[in-house]
Amino acid sequence: SDASYVECQDFWRMSGIERDVYLFAQPKVRIADFFAKTPLDAAFKNGQFSVEVSLKNHASPVTGYSLSCKLLDAEGRAVYSEEKRVDVDGSAVCTFAKEIENAAHWTAETPNLYTLVLTLKDPSGKIQEAVSHRVGFRTVEIKNRQLLVNGQPILIKGVNVHEQNPATGHYMTEELLRKDFELFKKLNVNTVRTSHYPQPEMFYKMSDEY
Repeated sequence: SDASYVECQDFWRMSGIERDVYLFAQPKVRIADFFAKTPLDAAFKNGQFSVEVSLKNHASPVTGYSLSCKLLDAEGRAVYSEEKRVDVDGSAVCTFAKEIENAAHWTAETPNLYTLVLTLKDPSGKIQEAVSHRVGFRTVEIKNRQLLVNGQPILIKGVNVHEQNPATGHYMTEELLRKDFELFKKLNVNTVRTSHYPQPEMFYKMSDEY
């Protein structure tokens, strides 16, 4: 009834493993983590690409390894490619940086994405590990109490979202997530409040894509 206390009616408490779980193996010398930064320059024209890669060695100290960094545009063409030698004694950090001229901007209306590819090779040139991640060039800032994306003022049109499905509980299929994002776009939603927990990884990938 309209007299009911509405808290938790939109999100039922359940137990158990609610999302996909997976295990994966990595080599003794591995890519432990990476942090890519992709703002635009002061003129909001060129992309200021940089990435910091953390390497971890779980064996004896090694020399002669190499790490390559590639940035591919939407057509799969490399707009940046560089390879560096790395020696890993326990742990190491390798950085790459490049100004990407006339970078395709990311906005909610034009969600242009690039693909970052990191490849780790042993001294013989054999690939030990490769990872990829999609990134977009954009600058988000607040000036004079106004939210700006790439220098343009943004009117926030947002909604709350919960992981809740009558058939699968808290598990969201890719098909259902895409339906949500397509509804967001049709209704001109540009902001989502992920109350009150991190969403599944697929949610953030679709946020980038849509």
